[in-house]
Amino acid sequence: MSSPSPFAWLWTPVDTDSKAIQQLKSDWLADNAASRPEDVTRKELEKNISLAEEAVEGLKDPTKLLDLAEAYGILSAKDKRCLDTCELMMQVAVPFLERKRQGDAHQLYGRCLFLVGRFADSLRALQRAKECYKEQGSSALRRVNNIGLLRAYAVIRLAAFARAFESQALGMWKEATKRLEVALTLCESKDDAIMIYTNSKNTLEGTGNARDAEMFDDIWFVHLDLNPETKALFENYNAMGENLMKNYAHKDEGPENWSDVIKENKGAVGLMILAIVAYFVIVYYIFIMFWPVLFPKVKSVMFPKSPT
Repeated sequence: MSSPSPFAWLWTPVDTDSKAIQQLKSDWLADNAASRPEDVTRKELEKNISLAEEAVEGLKDPTKLLDLAEAYGILSAKDKRCLDTCELMMQVAVPFLERKRQGDAHQLYGRCLFLVGRFADSLRALQRAKECYKEQGSSALRRVNNIGLLRAYAVIRLAAFARAFESQALGMWKEATKRLEVALTLCESKDDAIMIYTNSKNTLEGTGNARDAEMFDDIWFVHLDLNPETKALFENYNAMGENLMKNYAHKDEGPENWSDVIKENKGAVGLMILAIVAYFVIVYYIFIMFWPVLFPKVKSVMFPKSPT
C-alpha cells in the first residue's frame, strides 16, 4: 500500500459539516428565529414576501430588493431565494442604498454565504458591513456584525489549520480575538457575553491548537475582572454545571461487587435477611402442622405410637 502524499492537504477540502461549524450555523439560525416578532405567523410572513415581490416586479426600484431579501430571510435564513436575491442586489441595488442599508445588505449576504459554506466570501461581506456600520449604525447593529465576524474568523481559523496554512491561521486568529473584545464591549446583557464566549471557545477547541482556547480565556477573564456581575453569573453557571455533572456521575457509577452493595445498603440487606429467615420459619411451621393431616400413613411410619 502506497503511503499518502505529504502534500495531500493541498487538495483536502475543509470539513464544512464538522461539529464546530454546524454549531455556528445553528447559532445563526437561532439568532434569526429570535429576531422574529413573537406573535407573527407563517401566513403573515408569506404575505410580506408577496408584497415585497410585487414591489420589485420589473426592477423599477432596485432598492426594494433588500426588502425582498429580508422577507425571505426572516421566514427562513436558509431559503435559497434569499441568497439569490442578495446576489442580484449586490449587482444592481447596493450603490443606491443609504450607508446603513448597505450595511444591512452586506450583513444579510454574509449570513447567507456562511450558511451555504462560502466562508471566505462571507467574511468579506461582513467586513463590508462593518465599514458601513462605522458610518451609520447603532450599537445593536455593530454587535450583531461583530458576532458574525467572530463566527467567520473562527471558521477561517479552522480551515487554515485543516490546510496547514499556519501564517494565514495566525492572521485570522488575531482578527478573531479583536472581534471578541469588541463584541464583549457591545453586549447589553451578561448572558449575551457568556454565550459569545462559550460558543467561540467551543469552536476554537476544534482547531487542534490548545493555545487558541487559552488565548480566548485570557481575553475573557480580563473581561470578567472588569465586570464583577458577569463574573459572578459565570461562576454560578459553572457551579451549577459541575454539580449537575457530579450528580449524574454518581448515579451512573454502580457498586463494583457484592460487598459494596452490602455496605451501601445495610438496612435493605438486613430486612432481606430477616424476610428470608421468617419465610423458612413459616414454611417449617406449616410443614409440622399439616404433615400428619395430609399424610397420615407416613406419620404412622415416621412417628410410631409407643406401646401401652
